[in-house]
Amino acid sequence: MPQIKDIAITKTIADDDDLLVMQNPTTGETYNIKKSDFLAGFSGSTPSTPTGHSLTYASDGDSNGLFYYLGTGKGATTWSNPASVSVLVSSSSAGYGDPSILINTQADRFWTGDAANSWVMFQFAGKLTCNYYSIKSRSNDSGHYPRTWKLQGSNDSISWTDVDTQTNNETLVNASQWLSIPVTSTVGYSSFRLIQVGANSSGYGYLCLDEVELYGLYAS
Repeated sequence: MPQIKDIAITKTIADDDDLLVMQNPTTGETYNIKKSDFLAGFSGSTPSTPTGHSLTYASDGDSNGLFYYLGTGKGATTWSNPASVSVLVSSSSAGYGDPSILINTQADRFWTGDAANSWVMFQFAGKLTCNYYSIKSRSNDSGHYPRTWKLQGSNDSISWTDVDTQTNNETLVNASQWLSIPVTSTVGYSSFRLIQVGANSSGYGYLCLDEVELYGLYAS
């Protein structure tokens, strides 16, 4: 059986036409492969597909989003507000109501105090690569609709990256009105924050909402 051994190394950097000598340890067969051909095999390999649970937006207020999914124990139980179990919802301040109502799927009202850069934040186990999000204006009230805001993501709830920015978006004009927005993101985050970076439709700093939902690829 032919053997390859005791080959002196005279070069530390191979040229494209240099040969790589490989041997089948079972049959003893040897193969000469050009360095360029060897590396081309790697460059043509198929990239791995991201794994996780796909949460796909279908319509405003659907049951396909992250908070609904977590509210069902990832599809294992009947739905209940995940704010009491798997999602921590907080806000920069509280003007009316508790921020946990923002993921309770019920018509309700929450707003922060009248302050610049008011925000609501959602923290959970796992990471979501967001591709869509929905917000709903508060019920039974007129005015104070969000106009200028950012959706941001973080993995330490300290440093934030902009996922989406809206400037003078005048879509919301009625109570209990949905607005759903597609976004492009390639990074998964365990925290998301909706921060109002301009005055609302009535010229104040109150961030007023009824519901928030996120969509995308969720990896637990």
